[in-house]
Amino acid sequence: TVLISTLIVPTAKGISLIRKGILAKFRKAATFSKEIQTLEALGAAEGKVDEIAKVMGNVSKNFTTLIDNKLKILTKETLYGNLAETFLNSEYVTAELLEDVLTYRRFGGNAKLGGSYVSTVEKLSREELALVEEFNNSMRFEAIIKVPKGEKINIGKVGPWPLKAPEYMGGADQVILKFNYPESAWVQSIKDFKTGKIYMYGEFAKAFPNLCR
Repeated sequence: TVLISTLIVPTAKGISLIRKGILAKFRKAATFSKEIQTLEALGAAEGKVDEIAKVMGNVSKNFTTLIDNKLKILTKETLYGNLAETFLNSEYVTAELLEDVLTYRRFGGNAKLGGSYVSTVEKLSREELALVEEFNNSMRFEAIIKVPKGEKINIGKVGPWPLKAPEYMGGADQVILKFNYPESAWVQSIKDFKTGKIYMYGEFAKAFPNLCR
């Protein structure tokens, strides 16, 4: 990654280096598979600033998630307020989903079903999600939320919280969905860990209207 950033700059001169044989040399070394993909993507960008930004955003991604192969990296969005700080090292990428993706949201108490924070794994612990007491999230329920292909998300890893004196270290995949996503269309089911009952959205909305929009 450092080598790519050093060799290739977003200029016509940088792209011309790719065409003059650097890519061919990298192909000879199996250890440079990631660098080869990056060089090929930069070559295809044809000097377009927006496309180069997407490629280099992917290069600087220093974390992995369970859905990396289902993402198309986009130009990074600036998140509202302190949302970025909830990611580990404030690092995240903005991406488009290449296929439908199932995500999971733990909620209850003051935390509503329709919140934007979800993860890629079910039944995560309070530690993994860094859900401190001040959030008033009982974690009684877990929703399975299917995010459709083509939707834009911001994704990284859950960071420690609170920042200055962490109670929980986080570590799970963290996905931030768009605000006010359509609950009734995306929510597949909700499990009540207190009773073991599984609800469909309509049934849950009638039983717990205070937790739905």
